[in-house]
Amino acid sequence: MDKNAGFDERSAFKVHYSFIVEPTALPCKVLAGVERPELWDVYINGTKVTPCGCDPLDHGMGAYDISDYLVAGENVITIDAPKFNVLAEVESVILRGEFGVRQRGGKFVMCAPAKKLGYGDWKEFRLPFYQGGVVYTYKTKLFKAPKSARLELGKFDATIVSVKVNGVDAGFIGEEGGASLEIGKYLREGT
Repeated sequence: MDKNAGFDERSAFKVHYSFIVEPTALPCKVLAGVERPELWDVYINGTKVTPCGCDPLDHGMGAYDISDYLVAGENVITIDAPKFNVLAEVESVILRGEFGVRQRGGKFVMCAPAKKLGYGDWKEFRLPFYQGGVVYTYKTKLFKAPKSARLELGKFDATIVSVKVNGVDAGFIGEEGGASLEIGKYLREGT
């Protein structure tokens, strides 16, 4: 039984996603990820775009390069279903690229990326939705290797932290609620 048999072009529908781009964010490379691209026509600011491949993290999503169509101010992505399909569920459109995000007036705004990353809340570095990993490096000079030393992170907002000391996997912080890790046996005299 074809669950789509009773639907024709009169069942067509559109969904609009608006977002704001600060002038400082342009130009930037931005890909829009749309679920089930075969079911939708996709437009950015009224211009139809075609998929340039699949989303790097979800191969069921089409990736659309919208970089050349972004303008300072309000932008609108429209997904248009030429006719209803039971698989055409309205999902979020995912934007990925070389830009930052900050809150302005209760809304998220695309802005220039932070010039430098550091320790702390990723919102401060304009990355509130970043889903990847980050490597922090800390170097110090020891005049004598200690028998015991604990790495204390204090409060952190991450699922888990993988720790390497002098190139050796020392363990995890955050596992089973722990906020520190014994690293003394991995330390050595010098830098």
